[in-house]
Amino acid sequence: MANVLLGWELGMGLWHARLLRAVGRRLQSEGHEVTYAVANPVETWSILKNEGARLVQAPVATPLNRSTGNEFQAQSFADILHEAGFYAPETLSGLVGAWDGLIDAIRPDLVVCDHAPGLLVASHQRLPVVQLGLGFSQPPSDLSPWPAFVPGEVGSRFESDVLTTVNEILEARDLNPLDTLGGLYATHASHVTTFAEFDPYSAHRRGPFVGPLDDLPSPLNPPAHDSYFAYLSADVPESIRLLKTLASLPYAGQVFLRGAHPNLINELRALGLNLLDEPADMVSVLRRHRLLIHHGGVGTSEQAAAAGRTHLVLPWHLEQA
Repeated sequence: MANVLLGWELGMGLWHARLLRAVGRRLQSEGHEVTYAVANPVETWSILKNEGARLVQAPVATPLNRSTGNEFQAQSFADILHEAGFYAPETLSGLVGAWDGLIDAIRPDLVVCDHAPGLLVASHQRLPVVQLGLGFSQPPSDLSPWPAFVPGEVGSRFESDVLTTVNEILEARDLNPLDTLGGLYATHASHVTTFAEFDPYSAHRRGPFVGPLDDLPSPLNPPAHDSYFAYLSADVPESIRLLKTLASLPYAGQVFLRGAHPNLINELRALGLNLLDEPADMVSVLRRHRLLIHHGGVGTSEQAAAAGRTHLVLPWHLEQA
């Protein structure tokens, strides 16, 4: 029997928790012990609470506040790492040290990472690591420099800085430095658990695509009436503006606003919007509504695409765009 640490550090939404749960359940069915270290254990409690496994908070570096007022737009995965704490040795050292504490307490035989770069550093040359999740968060290890995903841009000005920071931490741990950032992602295995069409590195990917682990719906017939379902995050300012606009239009619909305070929910209900108290089953939602409005999260996109529904996408993060 093996002791397995499943870690998720970056990214929002419930898809990450469902993905780790699918893998954790299979591991448990084969007699292995599982610990979930997740970015948001409170929000994902409803998904993981009954799994018979230890659930702990994953270390996450608090983003620095940008005082200029200019909104930062990530262009490549190196920018994501930079914003996630890889901008300074002392910050990354604290993040990796926190992961070290969890590893020492859990003593795993295997680490499974879903968008957990700090855990990759902490596990580097110490433990066997398997990656899974979005292609976006698993850059091919032999790709350097990492490409920009913003039209007209050539790459990240932070990539060399991030590599320098990672190498400073590795050298402090008496480990060999990396030649490229891709070396951090040269793990024992890497599994892209979504469609190849959703992988921005698909042209560079050599290994096979696992594809979605969740069961996906078959193509659905269009519903009898025009209506929408909006699955949005209250953290995104555009969500509130969009919902207020929807309230002024002559279309029926339902809304789940993740992370909304009860006061905000009541305010939006007073405008005539039908807000749900908890997430809805996506297949039943897609069967009832003609239009799906969401941020472009991979799980929601997979299900809507499989069902043949129209999307209105309000991306907030680079991988969603």
